[in-house]
Amino acid sequence: MIPSWVWVAFAAMDYGVLHSLLAADCVKSAAESRYPSIFPRYYRLMYNILAGLFLVPTGLLVLFLPDKSVYSIPFPYILATLAGQGLCLLAAGMALKGTGVDDLLGLSTAAGAAQASGGLKTDGAYRLVRHPVYTLGFITMLLFPWMTANRLALFVTLTLYMVIGAHLEEQRLLRIYGADYARYRQQVPMFFPRLFPRPDPD
Repeated sequence: MIPSWVWVAFAAMDYGVLHSLLAADCVKSAAESRYPSIFPRYYRLMYNILAGLFLVPTGLLVLFLPDKSVYSIPFPYILATLAGQGLCLLAAGMALKGTGVDDLLGLSTAAGAAQASGGLKTDGAYRLVRHPVYTLGFITMLLFPWMTANRLALFVTLTLYMVIGAHLEEQRLLRIYGADYARYRQQVPMFFPRLFPRPDPD
């Protein structure tokens, strides 16, 4: 009999594949050519809605498939992990706010606003790491106080997907921003801040 955590891992991998396909340039081009009148306005909003819907089956598997405990952090130490998760979620919200949540979700363009010109984001948390939301997501999952086999399978698979997704996203950013992003990538680490500043070249 196949263990429940294997089904959870496969479901999470399927989610990652579908999520990446929706963001692929070839899929965007096909959608734009087929629906040119609505693509610029609604694509990002529909992308986020579908991404959320695709994650629902994986969540249901985690909740309802047979499971077993891996570990549970006792009181009072659990208070520290919950506080850490809260701080991570707050910091992630601040980082997302700095990038423009309405633009990120597609709400502004769906409401009729002009397509956001955006620009390379290098201030705030982006001065420390190139993907602060992913970094905070890693820490939030690591601090989860009630770990089961299904949750662990989900967290490990999502971590792998975020690492792969970050590399794919950076290829897109290189195409958009060129030398500016290549220089930023050399100066700022991907996920974890440097403990010591990089020495200036002679």
